Amino acid sequence: MENRVHKSQRISYLQSATIVVGIGTLIAALALGYLVGTWSRQNEGLRGLPGITLASPSISNAGVLVTSVQSASEADSLGIEAGDFILAVDQAKVDTPIQVNQLVENSNRSNLILTVRHGEQTKNVALHRQAQTRQ
Repeated sequence: MENRVHKSQRISYLQSATIVVGIGTLIAALALGYLVGTWSRQNEGLRGLPGITLASPSISNAGVLVTSVQSASEADSLGIEAGDFILAVDQAKVDTPIQVNQLVENSNRSNLILTVRHGEQTKNVALHRQAQTRQ
């Protein structure tokens, strides 16, 4: 009888441990999904700035962080580099990649001026794009 009780307790402990590990895995998966989803939403639809990916920095009012620049893209030819910050699009201050995208997508201008901070220097660069027709 005593051997059965110990065996029963061991099974109960194993079941409890399995449940705890399962819950921990679920929580980790949900957290990772949230982070990936947040990053994807920040970078989705940046059609107006091809060849460049952006992220919101942890410092507020710092602009939008350039996380990568595709070689031979227009951003590359303009001298924009990973680690730079886009501070404004046509003098409108930006803090998120979504704001950059909205300003670029909603502009009817073929030339947009990006204010970019590279290290301690701030410069304005002209982004040339083909005129977009609205439907």
